[in-house]
Amino acid sequence: MAISQIPIFIKTSITTNSGRVRNQEIDDEAHQENYNQRRNSLESTWGSELNRSKFYPIYVVGSSSPTPSIGYQILNPESLFPTLEADTTDAYHYIHRKLQVAFKWFMEECTAEHAIIVDDDTFINWKELDKLDLS
Repeated sequence: MAISQIPIFIKTSITTNSGRVRNQEIDDEAHQENYNQRRNSLESTWGSELNRSKFYPIYVVGSSSPTPSIGYQILNPESLFPTLEADTTDAYHYIHRKLQVAFKWFMEECTAEHAIIVDDDTFINWKELDKLDLS
């Protein structure tokens, strides 16, 4: 089924791999709590006001058990914010792979001419964006 709305790819990290990101230690529990807070904030602010006939918000995350392909799967396809799980490690140094997969999904599954990419800590005035003629 082709998606006709403009996809809004929301880059985020869902896994809680121990290690270092940007020279900071990762605390698994704090990382998961932070992820949940960001997701809830996003969905209760601009996400609740988004024109769904024009925009299709979708989280982009990495996999907890990646393989060396550029594959993907859609998690929770019926939810208001489905998740595109890229077949790559869910870590800061693999953001480019998550975007590769997002573009692949866009080319294979969407009929829209535009896509928007944001981080999960980004706020955009969606009412103003909705006024733009992106057709």
